[in-house]
Amino acid sequence: MKGVWLILATVLASAGSGCLQGCDDNSDPTDNGPNGPNPSQEITGMTFDWGTYQKLAPGSDNWPLAWCEDDKQYTSWGDGGGFDGTNNDGRVSLGFARLEGDYPDFVGHNVWGGKAAENPADFAGKSTSMLCLNGVLYAWRSTGGREAALEWKQIIRSRDKGAVWEEDVFPQSRLEGGEPGRPGLPYFIDYGKNYSANRDGYVYIYTIRIEDPEVWDVQKPGVVWLARAPTANEAFANVANWEWVVGLDSNHNPTWGAMDGRVPVLEDPDGVMRNSALYNPGLDRFIMVTNHTERNEGNLAIWEAPEPWGPWSLVMKDFGWPAGGEVDQTFAFGNFSAKWMSADGRRCVFVWFRPDAWNSVACEFQVRD
Repeated sequence: MKGVWLILATVLASAGSGCLQGCDDNSDPTDNGPNGPNPSQEITGMTFDWGTYQKLAPGSDNWPLAWCEDDKQYTSWGDGGGFDGTNNDGRVSLGFARLEGDYPDFVGHNVWGGKAAENPADFAGKSTSMLCLNGVLYAWRSTGGREAALEWKQIIRSRDKGAVWEEDVFPQSRLEGGEPGRPGLPYFIDYGKNYSANRDGYVYIYTIRIEDPEVWDVQKPGVVWLARAPTANEAFANVANWEWVVGLDSNHNPTWGAMDGRVPVLEDPDGVMRNSALYNPGLDRFIMVTNHTERNEGNLAIWEAPEPWGPWSLVMKDFGWPAGGEVDQTFAFGNFSAKWMSADGRRCVFVWFRPDAWNSVACEFQVRD
């Protein structure tokens, strides 16, 4: 791993890079609502080392990540054969895989579904958020259709690292988002290896405001809400146990309460869709990735905040990311690997889909001295 970062340090000056905050003439990083108004003063931009780019598992999409106590990462894909498969070879609606090793020399193994899988997939769906807690894997699942992902999602569980998934173990976790104004497309905060970086014994879940449940696209204006529930006894797997941010005082400290009183923690008039979030312990910052304006067009925004409830500031916002090079400019969803983050939090690996495949690249947060 150290060799990769030495290479990264020597090539950053000549490598292609993503849009630094405010560098795209089509975006205005200062126009993002009362809960995300300013360019970040802590993380001033990002660079990407395209010499480390990898494209695997052609035809398979999504790729959320979770890092477990066995030091392996787990991920999910849809509509393909997973690792060593193609769009047709080994194709399943929903599959899960295990990642072993460091970047870029990792190996992906299909655990549940896909080509030459260790176990067959026995139900369909899609997932864009996973969690590993106490050695148990959890994933937000929808039925698989595009619009169905806006209608509802429910938590599924695996107690054996993805070999068997319990489809209906938590019916009380079902989050209905099929009407305008409802919360939908939930996603966990990733707190690193086996959730060990969490400080307060809560699972945090973001949702977005569904504006038009009939249209599978970026929901505008973009509104993100935050809820939490205790980790103990899997309380987070019951929506009735969730408490929501219902107010933020002048120092941006939250008040928690019932869902009907929820208030946004992040807003973007350009919209949001499939998002991800993680805690970066090296920088002591929370990082959120959003897809804005229009899906499948490379519209990537990366945000940072000192707390899960913000205040959120822009690290970068780009249209048609990544600019230049041979990588398709069709980003639709992405997340950072907690395992492949350096101890100081500056060096990272970003994983995304669109084109439909596993896409990954080494990256670096530019941090204020």
